[in-house]
Amino acid sequence: MRQLVLLLCIAAAAAYSPLQYMGDQLLALTPSTQEQVDILEQWRELGLLGKETDFLDFWSGPSAPGRSVQVRVTRKQLQGVKAALAQHRIQYRVSNPDLGRLFIQENDMNRAAFDDHSKYHRYAEFHAIASALISKCGSQCSKEVIGKSIENRDIIAYKLGSNSANPMIFMDGGIHAREWISPATLLYIMDQVISDPQYRSLLDSWNLVFVPLANPDGYEYTHTSNRMWRKNRRPGRACYGVDLNRNFGFKFGGTGSSGSQCSDVYRGVAAFSEPETQAIRNFVLRNKSAIKAFWSVHSYGQYWLHPFGYAFGVNPNNVAELLSAAQTGARALQSVNGRRYTVGHSADLLYPAAGGSDDWAISIGIRYAYTLELPDTGRYGFVLPPAQIVSVGRETLAGLAAFLRAV
Repeated sequence: MRQLVLLLCIAAAAAYSPLQYMGDQLLALTPSTQEQVDILEQWRELGLLGKETDFLDFWSGPSAPGRSVQVRVTRKQLQGVKAALAQHRIQYRVSNPDLGRLFIQENDMNRAAFDDHSKYHRYAEFHAIASALISKCGSQCSKEVIGKSIENRDIIAYKLGSNSANPMIFMDGGIHAREWISPATLLYIMDQVISDPQYRSLLDSWNLVFVPLANPDGYEYTHTSNRMWRKNRRPGRACYGVDLNRNFGFKFGGTGSSGSQCSDVYRGVAAFSEPETQAIRNFVLRNKSAIKAFWSVHSYGQYWLHPFGYAFGVNPNNVAELLSAAQTGARALQSVNGRRYTVGHSADLLYPAAGGSDDWAISIGIRYAYTLELPDTGRYGFVLPPAQIVSVGRETLAGLAAFLRAV
């Protein structure tokens, strides 16, 4: 397999230039009043000046006074953004004065690495590796094309475990294209469950389903054109893309989503308007009677979050067992590398975001539904070095195993 990966890596070297991010800064904005929170939310949904060309790249969303919001500001935007912050008396600090250095570091490390789990793979090589793992697994594992993307790429579900009497856990990854550690972690977990007897035993009592590249067009675009792309690649009148994690059919159109095509949280024209969310919906509904747990794997922040994410303080009826199972998983996860995850309510810990996949999953009767925000807590953000893939994979797998044994 290593030879296959080497050939694929040489053929598919990353085409985007990290130099395009030189001079971009990461700012930590701290609103002190609800009015300032609302201003930041307006900037996220409608742009800094209400113009389609003035959208900022929010790495985290506005939520409450006193909570910092991470925003990438391009070198061209810096003067105007800092003037607007001064006008509204919103405090900020510079978290990173030149993000271009992070992108150069990631690009250099990724091009130098050829091992299966020491680099971030392009779409084609990723699925070549995953398919080889399924073949290695034998009759206990399979794969299924569950849909096609806007640009006609396969959306593939990998199934580990074949006992129809066992409950199923469904895991999606890469819904947000720039969150490369998400699909990489799911690929690592697949490998270990297939290869390591201590984890292969999970298949005695569970069926594991992975959709690691739920947004294949966006993911490929981050490798070829824009490393910070978040949405799918839906063509629009003004801008491309729908935020797939605002497109699910529960509380669609609510807080934390936008009706503007150019916003990074643009929800689309209707719930499930996108073929990528339709693929997940259709697969989950076909298998709903078997699916006991649902994970949507994202980055970053180190959170283990339960629904409902559409509003502050709204909990499912089984919130106590959701918390208990998540805490069990988070303790096991922390025992591997010492990384601590914060467990709790999605909106209360981060920010309200309507139309998310985990909210929809629990709304249709799936008992355990979560969003996992993988490392780190902000030093690298979405640009986590590929050298950390294995350590993140190991701890996430430990958390998954403990969670499955607990529920």
